Amino acid sequence: TTDMQASGIGGLSLDVPQDLIKDPRLWTVDDIQCWLHWLGIGEHAGTFAARGVDGVALLQLSAGGNAAWGELGVLDPAQQQVLNSAVEPLCNFRDSDGTRSSLALHAIEGPVAGEVF
Repeated sequence: TTDMQASGIGGLSLDVPQDLIKDPRLWTVDDIQCWLHWLGIGEHAGTFAARGVDGVALLQLSAGGNAAWGELGVLDPAQQQVLNSAVEPLCNFRDSDGTRSSLALHAIEGPVAGEVF
């Protein structure tokens, strides 16, 4: 496991970078760069940036599984697994956040509707 930890696979820091503690759909290309480095696979940051991968694109790519990662140059099965494992909670965050977003939307619409009536 020492080799795996040295390469960043399996030796992830649990300290999530502060900039990433937000809705992943709001992540910028720079946030994705930070995330890839945090995952220990920063060598792919240039390709992700060149393709303009932001949070929304990342979540869409994750639906494509290993084939999508392969198109971005992530061919190592261990690195693909790191991406799959890391994206899964982001998708869950998206789902739970969707509920809050709709509640926020209702809160914004409420007073406006009150003023109209």
